[in-house]
Amino acid sequence: MKYSHTTSPPRVTSNKHHLIAFGEYVPLRNLMPDFIQKLAFASGDLAPGPGPRTLPWDGAIIGPLICFESIFPGEVRELAASGAEILVNATNDDWFGEAVKPQHLAMSRVRAVENRLPLVRVANTGISAAYDAWGNELAVIDSGVRAGKLVSVAPGPGGSPFRWLGPPWIVLCFLGPFMAFVGCLVRRRTKPFRPGKGF
Repeated sequence: MKYSHTTSPPRVTSNKHHLIAFGEYVPLRNLMPDFIQKLAFASGDLAPGPGPRTLPWDGAIIGPLICFESIFPGEVRELAASGAEILVNATNDDWFGEAVKPQHLAMSRVRAVENRLPLVRVANTGISAAYDAWGNELAVIDSGVRAGKLVSVAPGPGGSPFRWLGPPWIVLCFLGPFMAFVGCLVRRRTKPFRPGKGF
């Protein structure tokens, strides 16, 4: 079947709610040239799922993060606000090579600290790891190592300024006073210019 600018291939609804552009869907598909549509459709053209949802598991509430969903602080915060007690990130980090794997791992670890929730990360080709609610490493399996580890993870307390205030307000509350303090210091140390008297 051939697709043109005016017709789009059928989209399959995914459980993942934040899709990767050109990897999992084509933005502005009807405006894209045919060759880009074909390239993107080869790797999949998905419709986003219903949004962040928690899952009950073994007496705890899991907050599932599929692949790169773990890099978006606002969406992880939504899961935490929905009652998630443990974050679980299942990912395939082989898309962009070795350089991305430690970066994605570090960003996932920050999500645990932001929300005061433990995080278990399972990567089929990347770095698998588990962290407690304060970001302390509980276990790690390096990239390319085929192994498994049994880790005991307790639900986290879940309270944090980031959880209460959210991304924009946390920046204003902490960065604003800091910048004001720095501005006062700079002003104090700078000798004012007086006309006729030089510097």
